[in-house]
Amino acid sequence: MFFFCDEEQIKNNILRSKEKQKVYFFDYDGTLSPFVKERHKAFMYKELIPFLNKLIRKNQGKVFIITGRSIDSILPLLDDIYPIPEIWGSHGNERYIDGKLERLTTSNEDVLKKLYSFIMEKGLENHCERKVISVTLHKRGLTKSDIQYIDSVKDIIKRRFPEIDVNNFDGGYEFLIDNKNKGDAVREILDSFKEDVFPVYFGDDLTDEDAFKEIRDKGLGVLVRKDKRETNAHVWVTPPHGIVEMFKEVLCPKEDL
Repeated sequence: MFFFCDEEQIKNNILRSKEKQKVYFFDYDGTLSPFVKERHKAFMYKELIPFLNKLIRKNQGKVFIITGRSIDSILPLLDDIYPIPEIWGSHGNERYIDGKLERLTTSNEDVLKKLYSFIMEKGLENHCERKVISVTLHKRGLTKSDIQYIDSVKDIIKRRFPEIDVNNFDGGYEFLIDNKNKGDAVREILDSFKEDVFPVYFGDDLTDEDAFKEIRDKGLGVLVRKDKRETNAHVWVTPPHGIVEMFKEVLCPKEDL
């Protein structure tokens, strides 16, 4: 099921899209996969695997995954996807294309190491994830007291590491040094196309709002989650079936997907 958040904007954008090639962007966690406490087991919705494989094969070079995950952590979750599309990991700070990993920014490793060590000292190793340009603390599925403790550690980090940006997301905090966001990644990808294209972005999290803003006047943003919230997206769908419905009824009604 899907719901239009901004029908007038959608009509204007869709009218401009008729003669353009569509480019598709997907967030991963919460969009292509359900949230799970053990993040290494966040496998894609089974209903989306054959659909995404068809989409990638029919749109070679025009399907992208943009995720806050590192490339190393997402690749094992895509074993059923072939060919693997271009992936922009760590909010666009690293890229996986044609089987090769490219790191797109250089972060301050010393600060990151000190931050990681500090979090380990606080006994949060089971809730901590080290990435290329950030460290993440996960709160999803924890008790109220554990969440309050993580909140208190976050406040200490903000005071002790003023050079680090704190990014709130659904389920925790991400502490970033090179604060590139998903909107930056979308812009960079769109700039690489010689022709004028129509971007469609599927995402669920607050971190996807930068991407929704980037394509607000020139594409289609699709919020993917069970509960609607305030958003810069144009459409709200519920996963996983709402994603397929969007393609069959709005984006590609005449194609076999």
